[in-house]
Amino acid sequence: MSTRLLATHANDRRYLELIQSAYEQTKPERVCAAVAYATHSGVADLDDVLSSLPGWRKAKKQWLIGIDFCRSDPLALAHLSSLPKSSVRIFDGEFVATRNGCVPRHSFHPKAYLLLGSSKSAAVVGSGNLSRTGLQFGVEAAALVRNNSAIADMKTWFRGQWRDATPLQNIEAPYKGQYESAANRSHPQASEEDALPESATKGPQLKPHELRKLRVCGHLWIEAGKVTPNRGPKLPGNQLMMKRNTRVFFGFPATDRPPNFAIGEVTIELGGQRVPGRPLRFGDNSMDVLTLPVPEEGEAYDQETLHFEQIGVRLFRLTIGSQHKIRLWKRRSKTIEGVFRMRSGRQWGVY
Repeated sequence: MSTRLLATHANDRRYLELIQSAYEQTKPERVCAAVAYATHSGVADLDDVLSSLPGWRKAKKQWLIGIDFCRSDPLALAHLSSLPKSSVRIFDGEFVATRNGCVPRHSFHPKAYLLLGSSKSAAVVGSGNLSRTGLQFGVEAAALVRNNSAIADMKTWFRGQWRDATPLQNIEAPYKGQYESAANRSHPQASEEDALPESATKGPQLKPHELRKLRVCGHLWIEAGKVTPNRGPKLPGNQLMMKRNTRVFFGFPATDRPPNFAIGEVTIELGGQRVPGRPLRFGDNSMDVLTLPVPEEGEAYDQETLHFEQIGVRLFRLTIGSQHKIRLWKRRSKTIEGVFRMRSGRQWGVY
């Protein structure tokens, strides 16, 4: 029997590295995960790491996820389902998806990752959900166990839970409706992804309930104002200045960072063309700065209202608003109290 115990410190990524280590040791033919919930950021982080490893595309993948209290992101579930040889089932899904607020009758709270190979198998069991906080930033504890007899009991348990769970496609539409409802987006349940940065107590930062809205909303609009001419004095700029921690909408945590810190990258679809690798950073002006696709000749973002729609994991569709669309976006944001204003007077909002 081989066991490795792990207790993490904040921000040390070792929980995710433990799962990676288990994968590399076993070279699994099947990956089974049972977690209380899955978030946009957690799925992106896990996929980034495992998709680069040998055999990932060929391995059968089974994701058993909870949707209690609407804490799982529908786009995260859809992304898991879209992976090669992958399927997603929801614990007690037929019941929970039709309950107001997705209130469960039984708590689904495991955090187990089984990596099953032809000769070696491993299990990572601990406190980390399929979220960025659980995998990278939280203070967590876990054990990596390599013992085929002990893992056999876990396999039997998973097999039974999987058999009784609901295929995602059976409840995808009603669950998405619950998640996107005005009730959930105006008063979303708190999750471990909503840790409050220390800076929030200093100055007019976004409050916890406002950050939760950014996490669950799928649409963000913002008055671009005068875009900095970062490409030269005669060329239209493409660096969008946003309020600090707007990054939460794009799937990144509201963590205090030093000036000019590279937060991450997203893909932006504009005019039907997808532009990957758009950097998001925390600027030296204490604002989040997103580098947009380079404007086409004769176009500019200056003084426009820009709209981002989340259409996948780290994938956003960008639209420049007409007057009619701007009125519609603002009206939808007002219904969930999701309209904000920066010190400069520029408005922005989510819905």
